[in-house]
Amino acid sequence: MQLVFGDLLKKVPWILKNIKVYFSAMQSMHCGKAQTKFIEKAAELGHTVLTNKKFQQTRFVRSLQRGNTAALRNLPTMVSVIAEEYKEAVLERNATKAKELGKTLKGLRDAEVLFSSIGIGQLLEHYCEASLEVQYASHLPIQSWDRIDKTKEKLKQLGDQWTWSNSNLKMANFGIPDNLISSILLNGEYTPVVPGSISKNDQDCNDSEDKNDDSVFYEETVETQQNPKLGGTMPVENANDATLRKVVEKLQLAIKELLKIWDLRQYKTSLQKATMEAFGKIHDSNINEMIELLQSVISNLPTNQSDSFDIQSCYPGFLSWNEFWKQSYSRENVDGKLEALANVHKYYENWIKKSQPEENMPFQELWEVVMIRVGSEAMCETVGSIMVQHGAKNRILQPENFNTEMVLRFNLGPLHHSDGLIAEILAFDATKIYVRKGNRLDKITSQDVNKSSAIATFEKSDKKKSRFPEEFWNSSSK
Repeated sequence: MQLVFGDLLKKVPWILKNIKVYFSAMQSMHCGKAQTKFIEKAAELGHTVLTNKKFQQTRFVRSLQRGNTAALRNLPTMVSVIAEEYKEAVLERNATKAKELGKTLKGLRDAEVLFSSIGIGQLLEHYCEASLEVQYASHLPIQSWDRIDKTKEKLKQLGDQWTWSNSNLKMANFGIPDNLISSILLNGEYTPVVPGSISKNDQDCNDSEDKNDDSVFYEETVETQQNPKLGGTMPVENANDATLRKVVEKLQLAIKELLKIWDLRQYKTSLQKATMEAFGKIHDSNINEMIELLQSVISNLPTNQSDSFDIQSCYPGFLSWNEFWKQSYSRENVDGKLEALANVHKYYENWIKKSQPEENMPFQELWEVVMIRVGSEAMCETVGSIMVQHGAKNRILQPENFNTEMVLRFNLGPLHHSDGLIAEILAFDATKIYVRKGNRLDKITSQDVNKSSAIATFEKSDKKKSRFPEEFWNSSSK
């Protein structure tokens, strides 16, 4: 999914261009004296601000959403800081600096950039839900695909007819988009919303940036509406209906392009479709229907696996699991708002932990075979990093050897616990020799058949670094 969004940024360059307007300003105040100046200005104005973020190209989209939230919260304070620097440059007759700061100020006050950031926040609100779901290594593929399908449907509706959300965005956490847009158009000013609380529980699996409190100045308050005293206010240029319509059209085109890229990058195989149909919902206990669903799943497995499963053998376990799922879901769905797939991974774990009769084992094997045929996004990131390491410069690996190294690196346990495994491998083929043999000293750098050239080099280096002669360290008993 990160690749999908990365492709979107390449295909629709205005998104990245607008994002960088705010992120460039935040990055200039991210650390050092500039950060101190920003904090002091926020304290002076009494603004509640967030830690300035840097644009992270390799992070998940949730990181981008947090950065966008920080930019929209800190915008009036950043404008105040840069406006003050601009005045100083003008007074000092520093034309170059004044021109540069004037350009930055214009970008920060531009209504098109502001409307776009609010719109991107609304888009990412849906996309982040799917991105976070597929990062859960403990969740089942049916949960990931269900979330992806629902996210695509929401985005499709926005792409066909964009409407500004009239409810708070949980992840964006910058207020109600419709209210923000209406306020900007009415007053020609932007006032950030300072929510009553700041959520820190929905961070990316791989995102360790800013683990400390996000809020530089946070006051206990139940204020959830726009408040100039807490967030500040700044004038917005070109805040009119024409600018808004232009932004909406661009957002709709961007969403359509996103969905096109998403369908190309991430599509369901026939097995995944059959799995979703069979195991992605609770069924009525209709024998013929459930047998047909099992038949569809088994027939889409590779031949060497489909031959090992029998529909009649799998049916009792399928029926037992379906009933267990139905009862567990009914027990938890008290308010009627819980989705059937929300906790299915926990239900299945509880079902397995119960003493299962022998007749349920074929279905359990089938279920687990189809569920391992998917990868979480977090796991893909991990494997990708390992691939980069093993494919680095000065490493010439044939595909077969590269594959072997990857499998071993990912699956092997700690080396200090691998003595038994190594002994088994050595015993497996006694004819294979893993230790170099040779007696020609002129061919060996170390001049010792029992010592590798690497060890000899380390010993020589340590000998040079030693402040005492070699004889000093030899045992007196020798």
